[in-house]
Amino acid sequence: MKFVYILLGLIIFGGVAYVSWFSGNRIQNALLLKLNNAGSVLGYFLSCMTVTLAVIAWIRRQDIRNWLRRSKFEGVGEPFDVPVEKVVATVIPISRREQPEWILRWLTPNTYP
Repeated sequence: MKFVYILLGLIIFGGVAYVSWFSGNRIQNALLLKLNNAGSVLGYFLSCMTVTLAVIAWIRRQDIRNWLRRSKFEGVGEPFDVPVEKVVATVIPISRREQPEWILRWLTPNTYP
């Protein structure tokens, strides 16, 4: 999708550049002034949005930090779908302190002498 936006921007920029630079005075100065004003207004709007979002991010920085540091262990605390008879070994990740206990509680792996 980004490629489409980049391509569209290049086509628009290329068209305006071609009409204004290479075709002499075919484009009217009033249209160029309107395009210039529209670009200035768009730049001002984007600057205001950037400052606003920066202030909001600074105010909610703890929520953002917690969201970025969250663990993505889906299905934790639910029973396994695998029958106990089919479990030969268990790999216990140590990324969370409560995970090994949870795994061993739900599965009792076969032990080999």
